[in-house]
Amino acid sequence: MMSGERCTFCDGAAAEWHHPAGRNHCSWFRIPLCVHHHRRVSAAYDNADRAMMKQASSPAKRVIRALKACVVFMWLLLDQIDLDNEERVNVCPKK
Repeated sequence: MMSGERCTFCDGAAAEWHHPAGRNHCSWFRIPLCVHHHRRVSAAYDNADRAMMKQASSPAKRVIRALKACVVFMWLLLDQIDLDNEERVNVCPKK
């Protein structure tokens, strides 16, 4: 991780690389995350399907698992955008 990398979710200092499609499925696809958000994403993967991050026995299974992982990651990212928008609405002064 290079100095100055920012977390994709919160723009805080990134501490770890995350592989949205899973390190076993697509090792080159990675994004910076802070420790908090990396744990949150990993917990979401575990809750969705623990086998999703494990190596697959065939290329087709590997693609399916990678796509499942990406869908979970995108859901979390969209949820973060939704939370950010709610916070902006709540802090805006009433006219």
